[in-house]
Amino acid sequence: MGSSNLIYTCYSGVDRSGENLVRDHTLTMVIAGRSQACFNGGEITTEAGGFRFMRRNSLVKFIKYPSPGEGYKVLSVVLEGETLKEYSRQVDPALYKGRIPGGILNLQPSAVLKSYFTSLAPYLDDKSSRFHHISRIKVMEAASILLDIDPVFGSVLFDFAEAGKIDLEGFMQEHFRYNVSLPDLARLTGRSISSFKRDFSKIFGTTPYEWLKDRRLEEAYYLIDKKHLPPGDAAFLSGFVNYSHFSRSFKERYSISPSSLEK
Repeated sequence: MGSSNLIYTCYSGVDRSGENLVRDHTLTMVIAGRSQACFNGGEITTEAGGFRFMRRNSLVKFIKYPSPGEGYKVLSVVLEGETLKEYSRQVDPALYKGRIPGGILNLQPSAVLKSYFTSLAPYLDDKSSRFHHISRIKVMEAASILLDIDPVFGSVLFDFAEAGKIDLEGFMQEHFRYNVSLPDLARLTGRSISSFKRDFSKIFGTTPYEWLKDRRLEEAYYLIDKKHLPPGDAAFLSGFVNYSHFSRSFKERYSISPSSLEK
């Protein structure tokens, strides 16, 4: 629920369907429950009352845990690029240098952050034309708060460059667990779709679909057999969205069901 810049989510049960590609910088407050973000550099848990920043083009899996009687509630602000470009013309981006550690991090709770998210509540259901202007102001306000927290956020918020061509094999081996579309994979590796398919075939000798399925099955087998994870958790962490599809593919590959391997 919410506008294109404000996203309010609410669940009553554990949810594992979180987005795998964060397309724009996002500032989030967990209102109730807790949220676990699993990404290539590790994992971060954000408790109720906590705040999290995610940089654009981050690949991440979310597991959302409700709290008894309250459920799971999160409010997010999407800091989309065009508004950040407009804001960058009002400040001097050269003043904001450095590197933030990783692409996803928890922020120290503060009265300023809490007050900011409280101010968003009246606009969650506002679909009027005036909201477009208001949402731009709220995005700029979020950017200003982040810069006050630490000026190094400017090196992220004001970086509008697209990804250059990178090592495809290394990228795929590190990020095969994320359920990302082919166009997004191509963009993240700095390629057109045709260039991505051509390079992929040269490196792996098969199609992205077949390679991803086989690689995810290998990972799931390892997680069940060696790490003793339940099949459902292994399927999710390996990149499968549909458990029935995973179970069927697993049995075709290994001639044993995931549940039988678990036993």
